[in-house]
Amino acid sequence: MNIKLEYFRDKFRARLGADMISLRVLISSINDKSFAKFQNHESKGFVFQSVMPTMDQGLIDYEVIKTYISMMRNVNDYLDQMVAIINLSKKKIRVPHPMSIQEAQVYYQSILNEEIMNYCSQTKEEMKDKLKHFGDFPSEFVKYMTTYNLLRNCYEHHKAISKKGLQIPIKKMGLYTQDGKEVEIGKVIQGGSTISVKFSQKTINIKKGQPALLTYEDLVSTELYLMLEVPVQIEKTVMSIIKKSIPTAKTNH
Repeated sequence: MNIKLEYFRDKFRARLGADMISLRVLISSINDKSFAKFQNHESKGFVFQSVMPTMDQGLIDYEVIKTYISMMRNVNDYLDQMVAIINLSKKKIRVPHPMSIQEAQVYYQSILNEEIMNYCSQTKEEMKDKLKHFGDFPSEFVKYMTTYNLLRNCYEHHKAISKKGLQIPIKKMGLYTQDGKEVEIGKVIQGGSTISVKFSQKTINIKKGQPALLTYEDLVSTELYLMLEVPVQIEKTVMSIIKKSIPTAKTNH
């Protein structure tokens, strides 16, 4: 069976990109002073409008949290799919009857879809346990992934209040012109310009009981790290595992 890992990688990256595009549109609307911020009231069959209290930064913080949760759900979905592929690669697959290569490919695809569905719906593994399916990773990668998932749990289950102290590592990717000026991502630059990529790292310390907040800039850096690093690390190990345990197809007749 020819499993195209790039299909899952492209879908994963597209979803992360869609999360950030949606957030940028919302922030642009919130910051637009002409954007109507009204709330409706109903009284005796009539609807009235009044201006909402100004909560621009609070709205942005809330949307950043929502986007982060969605991003980490996509990360977990992608990992679940890769674990299912590994599990399937270790099984012997019997085709029910003689069939063409094209028919066999469709048959194997249906089995893969079922394997993914079964694993995704049944797994309750934490991030650190999920990563063990793939073998050994660089310690920095494991640290980033497990910490990011802890932050997601903080948002989803603990009202964005840190249940225990967290140290959130942020790796920032910066784009710089030849004269050392940083280029804002998404901005158009002059044709023929030379761009270099530089990485820097910082740690956000969140004490127990404190609000766990990410800035928009930190979220952008996190998205870039997940988009670039996760597929590279995961695909490399998945391909190695598949090569060691290629499934055997047998025909019943």
